[in-house]
Amino acid sequence: MLASPEKQKENAQYLLDAYISVINILSSNKDSDGVSRISQTEIAKILGVSQTAVAKRFKNLIKFGAITKSEPRNAYIVLNTDLLNHSPIGLLYKLMTLLQERPDI
Repeated sequence: MLASPEKQKENAQYLLDAYISVINILSSNKDSDGVSRISQTEIAKILGVSQTAVAKRFKNLIKFGAITKSEPRNAYIVLNTDLLNHSPIGLLYKLMTLLQERPDI
């Protein structure tokens, strides 16, 4: 059985927030060159999640074009912070909002 549009929207919001939290940590830890050198393990500790969960978020953020790897190891550059308008999760959230507001469509 499919979840209701409200539940799907809630799930999309949770995912969106999870990805945005990683971007915010990277953004707040960047140096003068715009490179963030904080490890996934450190981010996991800050967020209270596993390193594996953070690694999955990094992998998807790279796919979304929101971040890119830089040299040396554990170095990333934030390219895009607008996940609502530039990621599949943002699109899902918008779709669920539309379905919630206009159940007739």
